[in-house]
Amino acid sequence: MDQSVFNWIKRIAGIRPVPTKFTTIDGKPAAVVLTLANNPLVLVSKPSGLTDLQGHWAAAEIRDLNSRLIIQGIDETRFAPEAAVTRAELAALLSRALGLPEGGGEPSQFLDVSSSCWYSGAVEAVHAYHMMDGLDNGSFAPAPEGIAAGGDRDGHSGASTGRSRSV
Repeated sequence: MDQSVFNWIKRIAGIRPVPTKFTTIDGKPAAVVLTLANNPLVLVSKPSGLTDLQGHWAAAEIRDLNSRLIIQGIDETRFAPEAAVTRAELAALLSRALGLPEGGGEPSQFLDVSSSCWYSGAVEAVHAYHMMDGLDNGSFAPAPEGIAAGGDRDGHSGASTGRSRSV
């Protein structure tokens, strides 16, 4: 199925993916929605526009996750499938894939995660659900030394680092 279900979140004026299984019940198409949030649901159809996946072993899965807005990319057409995934990107991927409710911009408990970072809500969500933890020194280490994980809320860090995708 080429459709996905999303929560409409008024506070951010945007949508978040919701884990959904499309199935048939009594001969009729149905969507089984699994969500922790109590927000209006929206059915969306978005084809993936990623063009740098030809021949990649995970091309079909990446396109599927992109069409469901679980992963993004460098821009609308490029994903950089061979790039390493940072801890910030992994937190975002887990949070989106599982439909976890993200924090509301509160100060982070981690020394290196500012509430203005695009991944701050995802980091707090995966930490609250005991999926990822920080380091002993009070940091989360969202990206290895020399790779910027910061950036805008869409997950695009500066192109000057060479690492600008949001998984």
